[in-house]
Amino acid sequence: MRFVAVLCLGLSLAGCGRLISDRAVTGRTYPAHNSAVRLFLENDPQPSNCEEIAIVRAVGTGSEATLESVFDGLRKEAQSVGANAVVRVRIDHGAGVAGIGVAVRMPDGA
Repeated sequence: MRFVAVLCLGLSLAGCGRLISDRAVTGRTYPAHNSAVRLFLENDPQPSNCEEIAIVRAVGTGSEATLESVFDGLRKEAQSVGANAVVRVRIDHGAGVAGIGVAVRMPDGA
């Protein structure tokens, strides 16, 4: 009976997922918004004349260990400080998926 309980617990935890995101403010912040936030991966051409606002990070595990979840986490952190883009986004795959980038404000939403 104990084996069955442990097996059920293990199987239920296997389907669980978690997304953790945070930020470290490095510049002037702006009011939070719900507008689109563009992502520029580290090897993409980067926009110029951007104002740095914060370093943002998102880490997904279990069912949240997807690029989509991590990108959503980065965007939400950027929105919370008034950024309209995240540049130099780097993605690492391991036990989960982690993303880090620089939240910026592009001129005129470029």
